[in-house]
Amino acid sequence: MLGYGKNTSRGRQTYRSTLLQIQYKFDEFSVGPAPLQTVLVSNLSPLTTESQIMTYFSVYGQVECVIIEKCPLTGGSLGLARVTFGADIASGDGHMAACRAVEKGSGRHIGGSSAIKVEFDPGGKNHKSHRNLICYFYYYF
Repeated sequence: MLGYGKNTSRGRQTYRSTLLQIQYKFDEFSVGPAPLQTVLVSNLSPLTTESQIMTYFSVYGQVECVIIEKCPLTGGSLGLARVTFGADIASGDGHMAACRAVEKGSGRHIGGSSAIKVEFDPGGKNHKSHRNLICYFYYYF
């Protein structure tokens, strides 16, 4: 009875202790929310332009849209931006480009800004808290 037990089989291969996780690409038949293609960029300088942000993030994939948030009272930049990635030829997926941007984009500098922070913000929770805090400082100081 050599080789008999939980971890060996009759052949040369051993049994797996866990099941493999299968991942499928998101398509029109998929159920659930679509993968995120938009990232939130914070700690930007008020002088940073859309073209500078687009140039910086074009390294990670094709940038479809850049929206810089502005203070409703003064019209000045809040230091927040939303960057939306589109499907490019290399990866074919905007979600992969957004993942690369979140993974490698944080901690770098754009223009004269301090170290930027790049993150996913699916519900807009971080965006609203940053915006409210910055608008508060613009209004009272």
